[in-house]
Amino acid sequence: MLRASCVFATSYKSSNGNTARPVSYKTPLGFSISLAIFSLARPCMTIPAYSRQLEVTRRTSRLLSFDASEHVIKSIRDAAMIIWAVLIFIPAGVYLWRSERVRPAKLFQGLNLTFYAVYILNCAGELLWALVYAFAPQWETALTARLQYIDYLCILLFLFMLFPFHRLMPLFYPGRLWLLLRLRRLETAVTQMSDTTPQTFRLRHNLMHPDELELAIYQSAISILDSYTGIGERGQRIRERIEKLVDSHPEYGDLVRGMAAIRL
Repeated sequence: MLRASCVFATSYKSSNGNTARPVSYKTPLGFSISLAIFSLARPCMTIPAYSRQLEVTRRTSRLLSFDASEHVIKSIRDAAMIIWAVLIFIPAGVYLWRSERVRPAKLFQGLNLTFYAVYILNCAGELLWALVYAFAPQWETALTARLQYIDYLCILLFLFMLFPFHRLMPLFYPGRLWLLLRLRRLETAVTQMSDTTPQTFRLRHNLMHPDELELAIYQSAISILDSYTGIGERGQRIRERIEKLVDSHPEYGDLVRGMAAIRL
């Protein structure tokens, strides 16, 4: 019972963190209202459900054996966690995974989604175990041995989630530096062929620091976008390539990689 209570408390705290994100200017008004209603109603739904679990636990402990009561409590917990994961954790995780642009953070969000999927499989296995215990006890030993592998996988994924993924940033540094050098080459060519002066002021960057490297990439991209419209006939091919790329309305990462791939 204590373990089930800890699972519910942890999940409730995590769901608060997943749904309490700030509303951006692109968020529809209807979604914002629904999110606010859900945030207010969730405690009202959770407390009666938890009280019901306590009542079921009290009654089953009197009528059933210890093993049967344990299966009943776990079944309630696992059924609730499957619903919680499908309706809250996975949608929030997918949103964060799609929104993330930094590769280590995107890897972390992908690992979260993998953990949720395996955990749902683990809960489904626990529910199957309860059914086998009640209706086909001769299969219980074989099923328990197989469910242990899912338990180990959940523990392994959880340990991986504790890894500080920001430590992986140096692994991507050479690729990002090469991207900056290609952008700088295109920026130099565009500014020389354009009669438009970039509106950005060149800042000093410590390119050995990953954050300032990203800022330098951003500044070069903005300088190219400010200047390419003023390119004359001499650089018409480059201007058309940039226009075609911009007209496709790519994401920022795709836009930067696309401009860096333009050959002079």
